[in-house]
Amino acid sequence: LTVDGDTPFSQRSTARDRGNVLLTNPDMLHISILPNHKTWRRVLAKLAYVVVDEAHMYKGAFGAHVAGVLRRLVRLVAHYQEPGRRRRLQFIYCSATIANPAEHFSQLVP
Repeated sequence: LTVDGDTPFSQRSTARDRGNVLLTNPDMLHISILPNHKTWRRVLAKLAYVVVDEAHMYKGAFGAHVAGVLRRLVRLVAHYQEPGRRRRLQFIYCSATIANPAEHFSQLVP
């Protein structure tokens, strides 16, 4: 299910309550999902993979903001996972040709 600025609130609750795959963007994570993390706890507890598309675009001030959002996401996922069953969230970065991908992506989420 997709959750972005154009998604009606009724569909957002469907994504929270029944979705297995969530498509969103850094802005919706920042303004809608993370501040309301208690209502998203089911999704956060089961989240295993985050795919970051066009990752080469996240640099400068905007990149620093996205890095902060992703770090908050990592902390909340760890918070909602069951003790003893915690696993590290896996990030998959998609990008056009970039000279130093490991260095660039490690600045987004180490």
